[in-house]
Amino acid sequence: MIDRLESLLAGSEIPDFNAAIRLFSPRAVRVREDRGNVTLPFEWETVPWSKVGRRLVDSKVRPGGYLHYAAADYYIQDPASLLPIELAQVQPDDRVCDVCAAPGGKSTAIAERLGRGGVLIANEVIRSRFDVLRYSLARTGRANYAISNDDPAALESKFGSAFNKVVLDVPCSGQTLLGRAKHDENAFASTQVAYCAARAQRILDHSIRLLEVGGMLIFSTCTFSIEENESQIEWLMQEYPGLWEPQNVPGFEAWQSPIHSGCYRLWPHRDRCAGGFVAMLKLIGELPESGRAMSSTPGMSVSDSGEMEFRSARGGSSDSFGRERRKRGDREYSRRGLVSSTSKRDGEHKSNKLQREEWQKAKDLLGELGNLCLDTEHRDGQVLMMEEGLANWIAVHMEGGEGRRGVSLPLGMLTVGKHWEPSHALAMLQLPLFRPAQSFVLAEEFAGLYAEGNSLSGAGVVAEMRTPSGGSTANCVGDGNGLHRSNWGVACWEGRALGWLKRAGAARPQRDTGLSDHGGRWNNHLPIWARLKNLAGSDAGPLE
Repeated sequence: MIDRLESLLAGSEIPDFNAAIRLFSPRAVRVREDRGNVTLPFEWETVPWSKVGRRLVDSKVRPGGYLHYAAADYYIQDPASLLPIELAQVQPDDRVCDVCAAPGGKSTAIAERLGRGGVLIANEVIRSRFDVLRYSLARTGRANYAISNDDPAALESKFGSAFNKVVLDVPCSGQTLLGRAKHDENAFASTQVAYCAARAQRILDHSIRLLEVGGMLIFSTCTFSIEENESQIEWLMQEYPGLWEPQNVPGFEAWQSPIHSGCYRLWPHRDRCAGGFVAMLKLIGELPESGRAMSSTPGMSVSDSGEMEFRSARGGSSDSFGRERRKRGDREYSRRGLVSSTSKRDGEHKSNKLQREEWQKAKDLLGELGNLCLDTEHRDGQVLMMEEGLANWIAVHMEGGEGRRGVSLPLGMLTVGKHWEPSHALAMLQLPLFRPAQSFVLAEEFAGLYAEGNSLSGAGVVAEMRTPSGGSTANCVGDGNGLHRSNWGVACWEGRALGWLKRAGAARPQRDTGLSDHGGRWNNHLPIWARLKNLAGSDAGPLE
């Protein structure tokens, strides 16, 4: 199974490696850096290569089974997936493209480390994976990111060399996932490895062109094969001689690959994780224009239309980096009643009068919801809300509607029928980006019910109700024309937002001051994909 890895492992390690790859690796989380010293509800130990990684001591505890997870105190990630982020050394003003972003672990870490002047484009080619990516990024409480749905070739055409960092966690044979039962031993078959290596090379050749000269490429996989890892870096440097400089990052010497400089490896039997590979390279010269066919690459051919295709290791139909999967994902997306931001049904070709009416309704609702301190724009049936850096970057790089096709900005107020509803990301926005008109501080029992997707009513639900003034508990919002009632509020637990609540039926009389007054009922507007399973901590909660 590992005859190609002898140059990396000593003979005495092979039995331990073979045993370790079949075991479920220890669970781990990445804590929020912007929340100071987060108190975790379980026993943990540090991850040596990550300042924010926490490995759980008890393997029976599931970190998704706590309110701390619902409140976005941490993200569930394998320890190995934390290494690319540490090596990337994201700075506040960076412009980053995460080319293969879902489910969003790396993107969320990037968004948190960027300042208000930074930009993140989180790209995912498979439409059916958008829900989990949107939800993950919404939990950051930031508006410095946009989500795109493009093949890497289209990304290159759309953005050019607009980024100073590109994170590429390329699709691979997934050999590290054997212990999680997400792959079988066919992941080690030579035909499967060759197929994945060919696909990775094509993605890599387009993704590098998103970088400006002096920019950094952070290339990673969740596989052990040399063909998908060091050989990709060797190909890159041979294909573009003199243009790439491997980066040996101080402090990470213990995980350097013995095969190639600038490359790092984690092993399940050595490092108590699933394992993985990361390479860090700096672009030091101008790349030539793309367009050269790589038909000599094993497992790859060029179709009559000129599109790169890959022969499946299992004899299936060809796959142009998710082409067929994307079609299936789009059908699933349609069945679930979700409409892309560029759909005609979503207002793209509506009359100017109707657009103005929609925009006014959206502004009215925003006034009711609270005080938003972001740039806003109305387009394609959404209200787009962006931090300063993203707004400026969008204006420069995505002029006109055509240039914005396939890009979803984070805080849209999505239309449902003829009604506007606030996005989950808006509820999660951190101060001072957004101050809700009213926040309901829930007792722990009711916060748990809310996180599971239940509506709330009855006495004792609310421990405290807060408004922007900090003292009043009146259900009213200033809109410049006097006071009116708000039917929306943000459910909170221990000072952290959980999501939206909306009063069922008409607004209550002025004397009402909380959720439980006179048996009032408040509906749960937590998205389905954000709802947790039984909150118990042990063998409960969502899978990682």
